[in-house]
Amino acid sequence: MANTAASQNKKLASALNFVSFLLLNLTEKEREEIKQILLLDSKILIDAPNGKLGSRIIEIAKQFAYPIDFSVGKIEDQKKTQAFVLYSQLQLQQKAGTPRTLISWEVIKPDSKRVLLNKRLFGYVQFGKSYLGLVQKYSADKLGKGCISVPAQYAQQFLKVFQDMKISIVVKEVLEIA
Repeated sequence: MANTAASQNKKLASALNFVSFLLLNLTEKEREEIKQILLLDSKILIDAPNGKLGSRIIEIAKQFAYPIDFSVGKIEDQKKTQAFVLYSQLQLQQKAGTPRTLISWEVIKPDSKRVLLNKRLFGYVQFGKSYLGLVQKYSADKLGKGCISVPAQYAQQFLKVFQDMKISIVVKEVLEIA
């Protein structure tokens, strides 16, 4: 049993090594023609519907350290028992969402500086009068201690407060998907 697993791992490692070598030696345009590369049993299947790439792959395979069993062509959706995906082109789909900016900061010293930042960000009440902070004005969210999520279009107003107070921060741009 352990022998079989070790053998399988060797096949997978060899296949990954070859695929890495192959992709490094192809031009960007040639790589775009490959939809995916699979390992089925001990054979590498290269899905490249445009048949022109086959001779180029054979040429590269001859330069590889040891012989590899592979085939190039269109991989049909046939019943495969168990195939490992060694390479696949990602089809990124833009999801609808709202761009947000995450701003985080560490503990602020002295206390007077921390209190002033909190008043500017979260507002305060004095003598019965309420003063809004930037978080309320611009519909930002407090995510935790020292971290807020701000609508991207208002991020500059928040960053200016931190810059004016000389507070170091970490800023990340994210896409909020509801």
